[in-house]
Amino acid sequence: MKYEDLVKTKEFENLKNIIIDKKKKENFNIFKVLKLENQEIRHSAFLAYLLDPNQNHYLGVKFLQAIMNKVGADIEIKDGDKKDIKVKTEHYIKECNEKKAIGKRIDILITAPKFVCVIENKYGTGEHDKQCQMYKKYIQEKYQDKKIKKVFIYLDIVKHDIENFKKGNPLEGYISLSYQDILDIFKQKNIINQINKDDKSIQNNIINQYIEILNEKYNFSQEIKDACNKVININNGKNIDDILKLLTTNSPNNNCSIDDCNVIYMLQDYVWIEVGKKANDITNKLATQISERFLLNRKWKYQDKQYSVFRYQKEITGNNDKYLAVRNALNIKGEGNSIGTCIVEKSSNGWKEISRTRCNLINRNDFFRKLIDNKLEEDKLIESFLTEYRENIENDICRFLS
Repeated sequence: MKYEDLVKTKEFENLKNIIIDKKKKENFNIFKVLKLENQEIRHSAFLAYLLDPNQNHYLGVKFLQAIMNKVGADIEIKDGDKKDIKVKTEHYIKECNEKKAIGKRIDILITAPKFVCVIENKYGTGEHDKQCQMYKKYIQEKYQDKKIKKVFIYLDIVKHDIENFKKGNPLEGYISLSYQDILDIFKQKNIINQINKDDKSIQNNIINQYIEILNEKYNFSQEIKDACNKVININNGKNIDDILKLLTTNSPNNNCSIDDCNVIYMLQDYVWIEVGKKANDITNKLATQISERFLLNRKWKYQDKQYSVFRYQKEITGNNDKYLAVRNALNIKGEGNSIGTCIVEKSSNGWKEISRTRCNLINRNDFFRKLIDNKLEEDKLIESFLTEYRENIENDICRFLS
């Protein structure tokens, strides 16, 4: 399935008409008029404006301090500090390797005498070319004074699993932040009161228009939800897996009109925010059930808050350098449909898988079709899975103990 095929379907056309009719009834919004609401670089520019306490938004250091608080950075910013704070977008860096010089740009770079902050804004596009580690290396080498705190933030539409940010992963050392978190910050009393202090100012109107587009991103009407589900479910759900892969791994190309692109962006938001979250909730619940039923009752020490054996794994118990892990390979973006246990060990390159039990939860198409149609009986699915694969999981445990 390609976007050129998807936009030709009657389901897609129906969703587009609903969105067009909705826009006719909307109030003026500069971000929508200029079609900027889905452009990563424009979000970066506006957020950088709000993060810069020296700009004329009347927020002072409040927004920047709220971001630091949200990611748990132990940094206090006072009004008197603002003159020394610099905020840049698209900050160019160059790294030389054995083959060639590689140029990259940090989306938002904040520098101050007491701290440095990198914000990598992905807006659904995903990390690539180890760029985040390149930025981290650049900052650590340039700001070697240990008194200067370094904060690395990975901003995306959804909040990512903590596993992705632990040692050995491409996002190691970064902190996950979502646009939902940004929206929550705008709702904080000290922020919203300052924004609305002068309700006739241009700044006030523009910031509220930005809040409006974030609100729409995370609050879909039932009509929009139903129309999105029909697009994903075309051909009676036979192509769900292909459509989900298309929406989570590819951006629309030049063959799509601007209106079609905006509909595709909404579909992508819906898949990540609504469908992906539901899928993760169910599979994480199952991973917890496996832990509780097969591992914790053996009185093994549960290593809470230790994550990231693999991208979707959680460490359960350790035996010297070997670990028994619950592996969740069913997610909105991947190709797997299994959840099971595996034995891994520490190696010089991170983690090495020794053996794995593949326990197929359900056919991917069936899983997401029932999930979208609200026909997935979670408790029954989990119970049948645990019953069917009890022996497989027990065998993994025996191998681990031997």
